[in-house]
Amino acid sequence: MKSLMCGPRRRPDVIFHRSGRIEISARVSQTLGLVSGDSVDVMQEGREYYLVVHKRPAGPMPAAYQATVRPSKAGSGHMRAQCRALVLGVLGVLGGGSRAALSAGEPVDDGVYGRMVPLIMRRGV
Repeated sequence: MKSLMCGPRRRPDVIFHRSGRIEISARVSQTLGLVSGDSVDVMQEGREYYLVVHKRPAGPMPAAYQATVRPSKAGSGHMRAQCRALVLGVLGVLGGGSRAALSAGEPVDDGVYGRMVPLIMRRGV
């Protein structure tokens, strides 16, 4: 038998806060090759949801670029972004709440969007 209470704990890979803040773990940041100035989005295909990166364009940054990632702390690998519309969309899919802490699956390579990470939106028991 295995205890359900004392099993190994895994920290969430992506956290969406109702305020619009998005926190991305170092593991996901490195998997997606995120650098400061890239933009993130959540894309839906059927019943699957993916965290997708839009690479920063060469040259000066556009004035209004939503969900642009920045390091949360120098050298940590964790990234943060701010986009209330994206967060409210994710929270709406999950049925509301003030925060969504999600795990990410194995990366997938797509011909159009490049490397994506599936987000695990449901919790099994």
